[in-house]
Amino acid sequence: MRSRFVVLLLCSAVALACGDDGGDDLDAGPGDSGGGATEPADGAAGATEPAPAADPLAGRTFVATEMTEDGAPRPLVEGTELRLAFAEDELRISAGCNSISRSYRFTGSGIELGDEAAATLIGCDPAREAQDEWITEVLSGSVEAEVDGDTLVLTSGATTLTLLDRETASPDVPLVGTTWTLDTVLEGTSADGTASSVPGPTATLTLAADGTYVLDTGCNTGSGTVEVADGTLAFAAPELTRAACEGDTVTTEAAVVALLDGEVAYEIEERRLTLTAGDRGLGFAAA
Repeated sequence: MRSRFVVLLLCSAVALACGDDGGDDLDAGPGDSGGGATEPADGAAGATEPAPAADPLAGRTFVATEMTEDGAPRPLVEGTELRLAFAEDELRISAGCNSISRSYRFTGSGIELGDEAAATLIGCDPAREAQDEWITEVLSGSVEAEVDGDTLVLTSGATTLTLLDRETASPDVPLVGTTWTLDTVLEGTSADGTASSVPGPTATLTLAADGTYVLDTGCNTGSGTVEVADGTLAFAAPELTRAACEGDTVTTEAAVVALLDGEVAYEIEERRLTLTAGDRGLGFAAA
């Protein structure tokens, strides 16, 4: 009996030791030898998502310089050009007829375009209408995009469009030294304002480097001084000849003289100059 009792005690001691070690192993998490905090697995809650690709197109306008389809040149209708203007999340397309827009997202290797396209409803000849339909189809779905400085190459199926940044392809005309010809009178510069074309003879405006300007209203001529600042012009009222004006020249001269007296905001885009003060404005084209 004594020998059997000793054997039972030894077996109980061994079982207790094994139980302690096994309990520690079961309680510990993966990679933990003592019950400490565990690291989250890949993809677990709290993991950060990669930052979206920066959009190198936003705020820029591009002009097509070359187009191919199935490797062959794809010319535009004579007298038209293709322009793509990228806003923050909208692409505006102009191909010589209607203005077309649809949402877009830059993905890093291309652009994803929204399913719905909105367009103005200007009546155009069949050739330009067909061109609008073609470019709307090309610029849909997923389009590969490669941006290299001022050059943008878009590939959609068998069609490749090579475009150049508008500021390089058609830079803004300088404010000073250019003869600007009036063609539009703006009444109300908000969305519900009106723009009226100017019947001939039209007025011209030229700013000189010495801080003076020369004005021809289409009836009278004169000059004055102007201070050029960042985005604004401060005109001193012009001293004009006193010829009697007739017909539309009376209205045109009054609109021009009223605006060129004090500070106005100005904006140049390519060959166009717009002057605004309050709810009035004048639109000029470079001669």
